[in-house]
Amino acid sequence: MQRNTSLNITSPSPSPHPRSPNTLAPPTAPPTRPTSPSQVRFKAFPYSGINDYFMLCDASFFSIGGGDGNYGLWLDDSFDRGISSTCLTFGNEPLSEQGKKFDILGVELWAVGSLR
Repeated sequence: MQRNTSLNITSPSPSPHPRSPNTLAPPTAPPTRPTSPSQVRFKAFPYSGINDYFMLCDASFFSIGGGDGNYGLWLDDSFDRGISSTCLTFGNEPLSEQGKKFDILGVELWAVGSLR
């Protein structure tokens, strides 16, 4: 399933790095141009039912999805490097346009429900 989404967002700065490693603040460079609806893409990869490899983690990594020796998304323990491959759990395509292995600029986490 693919859904095109139209948002009025701007492209990241040429160097989208935080001002310092200790801040979550966005880069200080001003936006360059609006993003057209054709540049914004949302693809959903629902649970395939083939396996139950939803999440796996230990002190050295965090992963989502798996099967056949691949992870849908794998992040190292410092959230500096990642890997994304096709996985059986979600039948997804690799999630990074940079290739299977990529460097991470930032991680955003969302919680649904109560955080008690």
